[in-house]
Amino acid sequence: MQEQAVSSPTGESIATINTKASFKSHELKSTTRGGSEVESLAIQIEKRRAERIPVTMKVRKRFLKTFLTCCQKNNYPPGKVPPSEVRDFRDKVQEEITARGDGVGFFKKQAMLLGFRDDKSTLLRVLERALEVIAERDIKDNEYFFFQDFNFYFTVRESRWPWRRSALASSLLVILTFYICSAVLWCSILEHDGICDSNGDTFSGAASAIYFASTTMSTVGYGDLSVFGGSEAPSKWLMFLGIVYMVAAMLVASTALNVGVEAAANTNWVTRTQDYVFNMLVGEYSQGMLLYRYIRRIKLVKVGYIITQFFALNLFGIFVSRAFDNGPGETPWNWMTSFYWSVQTTTTIGYGDIDIPFGLRYFQIFYLVIATYFVGNALGRAGNIKEEILDVRRQHAWRRREISKGMIQEMQAPGLHSENCQVDQYEFVVASLVTLGKVTADDITPIMDKFRKLAGKKGYIELEDEMAEREQLENEVATQSERFTAEQIGNGGELEHNEYEDLGFE
Repeated sequence: MQEQAVSSPTGESIATINTKASFKSHELKSTTRGGSEVESLAIQIEKRRAERIPVTMKVRKRFLKTFLTCCQKNNYPPGKVPPSEVRDFRDKVQEEITARGDGVGFFKKQAMLLGFRDDKSTLLRVLERALEVIAERDIKDNEYFFFQDFNFYFTVRESRWPWRRSALASSLLVILTFYICSAVLWCSILEHDGICDSNGDTFSGAASAIYFASTTMSTVGYGDLSVFGGSEAPSKWLMFLGIVYMVAAMLVASTALNVGVEAAANTNWVTRTQDYVFNMLVGEYSQGMLLYRYIRRIKLVKVGYIITQFFALNLFGIFVSRAFDNGPGETPWNWMTSFYWSVQTTTTIGYGDIDIPFGLRYFQIFYLVIATYFVGNALGRAGNIKEEILDVRRQHAWRRREISKGMIQEMQAPGLHSENCQVDQYEFVVASLVTLGKVTADDITPIMDKFRKLAGKKGYIELEDEMAEREQLENEVATQSERFTAEQIGNGGELEHNEYEDLGFE
């Protein structure tokens, strides 16, 4: 006899009803932009990231060390403490601040005016935020607060030094330090006349050393100043020192210089201006426009931007170089010579085949590092145009898609609700991100590995799992306590003090 499927009073199979119920839990609850569950989750995470509390390493170390000590002392699970421990720590820090009163010294107050943080006040703010999270998540006293997770997701580390909190300011400080050290090294310590070249002025020797630092960082290397350019042949240790200096210059260029110039170039007003000009020249894509024409317009604008940036920096160098006259015995420059010098400077080729006016070194200290970065950035963008055009094609193909069997089959998770030809918001987001090249299957796999580990055999993550794990750990601690107590019956039924400490009791 053939087994019949179990049906509901409406005639639908139970499997169909369960599939529909599962789908309804993921259906769009709001059609307002930004009001969907997926958008709300993304906004919630980004808001939390934006509201992280800046803390110094000293504050973070005390926060973590205090709770880690509690875990070891009381046999709490790693990374977890009861809310009572957070409240006790908050009260302790509050008492320290209250006891201090207005006892902050004069120099401490001045330091705070300059941007230095008060560590205790910052720590109190962190603990108050931790208690707010505990209240928001309704964590009971017999439950655990994950302090290590809180430390990562609700605080962000900052430098204790105010000038290092800005990428631009920190980079400028490193570069300035490198310039000063270069002048001291080559002019004061080594007195190297091949680098510390002077024309008789008071600061011309130091300026030459700083100019040498710029040519090294920018990798232009004209060859007019060098370790081998002195009146005497360099010794082996001097050549070794030159090698160390070149490596140090590259480290400064690849870290501080690039970060600093990029931070200056990517400020809000610069980015907004670039986006405005690009959108004004390219325009919006309309449904009736041919894609190849739109892409051609994007190519022309991007290539035009690269050419404009390249020639603007070179023209600036040309006009400034015309203001400097060559010294006695030097070949005078014409416009083409200035153009030739400017291009070999911004492209970092630096043949060194022309005599550069001594006074131009003062300008080149800044022009070398800035122009070479921006021109290199512009030339690098030229190599990225192909990938950018591919991204435009992906966006175009994605935007023009309409509901069809093909779209449903491509975006639908296999076996979820295939018989209903439905796609929920979560499937649509994941499929769109992969289609647009924002993520790949290799990016998703480790995330799902973590989900599978947390979900176990049930297929979903549930808070009861963590509760059961906590109860199991507490039972193990209680069992261990009973065992040690039974072993000490022969000693009068009392445990030694150090054995209490091993069990986590006082």
